[in-house]
Amino acid sequence: ARGAPVADTLRALERLAAERLADGDLVIGYFDPSGDYPCEAEAVDPDLVDILKRTGIVRPPVALPPVSIGGAYRFDEGWDSVLRAASGGRYHQAWVTDLASGDNVVLGRVSLLRTTRGPLTAEDLDVLVLVADLATIAVERHGLQARLAHGALHDELTGLPNRRLLLARLRDQFSSPDSRGGLLFVDLDRFKLINDSLGHEAGDKLLREVTARFQRALRPADLVARVGGDEFVVLCPDLDSSEAVVRVADRLTTALVEPIDLPGGRVVVSASIGVAQVQGAREPTAVLQDADLAMYEAKQLGRNRTSVFHAGLRDRAIVRLEVENALRDAIRSDE
Repeated sequence: ARGAPVADTLRALERLAAERLADGDLVIGYFDPSGDYPCEAEAVDPDLVDILKRTGIVRPPVALPPVSIGGAYRFDEGWDSVLRAASGGRYHQAWVTDLASGDNVVLGRVSLLRTTRGPLTAEDLDVLVLVADLATIAVERHGLQARLAHGALHDELTGLPNRRLLLARLRDQFSSPDSRGGLLFVDLDRFKLINDSLGHEAGDKLLREVTARFQRALRPADLVARVGGDEFVVLCPDLDSSEAVVRVADRLTTALVEPIDLPGGRVVVSASIGVAQVQGAREPTAVLQDADLAMYEAKQLGRNRTSVFHAGLRDRAIVRLEVENALRDAIRSDE
């Protein structure tokens, strides 16, 4: 339970219960961090499991306290008729015990579908308690691992993918000669002024609202990531022209037109956007740098605008870096 994948552990518990219980089949379900409710039930027909999920027999309501922690308990005798009808008379009773975290959050449910009626034996109760305890350990560990994995690849404030996940997606997107797509580097204008004048709470709310607006403006296939304090990057797969990528930038600009109510006042925020369109295989960092250079040009041209990357931007950046380095060398040498 502490080391194996959660599905392997639950299947092993199901086999253990099948060997030890006097009669019936076990269904172990849990709330997955992805939003699903998978169930391990090798001996039960999958269609029946789906029905029992919808009727609340094997899937507990998360809004209510868990039932019968520490022991099997018949939660609702009205389930018996539903169970008999849904199973074609195979099962007659459902005994359940919920899986719960230390702070009483419902994690899942262990359900015993019995082919007979009557009370459970003391040994049956002991087996169900053991199964529930070990299943709870496995599900809690699975949830913790999922949260840690999500946190390593996502921004804590907005929930968006972070730079690490973005670079992985860019590597996948632009790995072949047939690759194509667009990248937008978005920098919010004068965000520091808002953050400093209205406070960090207002700044955080602004970033969450901007995130929500961007997500509504984009296609389902597009990816928006937060790569800095007020910097976002949008990956748009399969766009084959700079004009198509600019149209996406226009939608993002439009999404920011309406004022945003923040603690301390109402603000209107704008963005400077750099656009890069890619054809063929490219290094992720190079694509990101191209879009960043275009965004920098948009800033220089007066903010609240979109600039498209061209080779001259890279040449200009190289010259600027060379001049800066030469000036530093000249100062150190008193030249």
